Amino acid sequence: MALLEDAFSERKIVNMIEKTVQHISTNAENITNAPAGTISATTVQAAINELDTEKVAKAGGTMSGDLNLGGFDLITLRILYGANGSVVGLSQNVGGTDRVVISITNLIFPVQAPTATAPAYTKGGLYFDTTLNKLMVGGAAGWETVTSA
Repeated sequence: MALLEDAFSERKIVNMIEKTVQHISTNAENITNAPAGTISATTVQAAINELDTEKVAKAGGTMSGDLNLGGFDLITLRILYGANGSVVGLSQNVGGTDRVVISITNLIFPVQAPTATAPAYTKGGLYFDTTLNKLMVGGAAGWETVTSA
C-alpha cells in the first residue's frame, strides 16, 4: 500500500511540474546573455538586435572597413580618376605601389614580378614575369608561358 501511495505522490509532483513548465513564458529580453567576442549585449534580445545591425546583408550594402576572409589574401581595389574627374580604371596596392588592374579601355594590367618571386600559383591567374619578359597564366598544374606565333 505504501508503494502505491508513493507512486501516486510522485505522479502528482510530476503533474505539478509539467503544469508549471507549461505556464512559464518569457521574452528574449528577460534572458541574460554573457557578452563574448564582438557581441556586447547582455540580453538575448539585445544580442539578436546587435547581430541584425552589424551583419553584412545578403543583398549588398555599405561596409565600413575591410572584410577578413580568414586566410584569403585581402585585395583592396581603388577607383582611379582621370584629370577631368572621370573614372579611368581600378588599381590594387601591391607592395606600397598602386598598380592598375583594369583600365576603362578593358585592358588588364597583371601583377609584375621576377621569376624568383612569382606569385603563388593560381589556376586561371595571370602575372607578368619580368625576368622572362613573358605573360604567365595559371595552367592545369602550374604557371605556363603565353607565347605568340
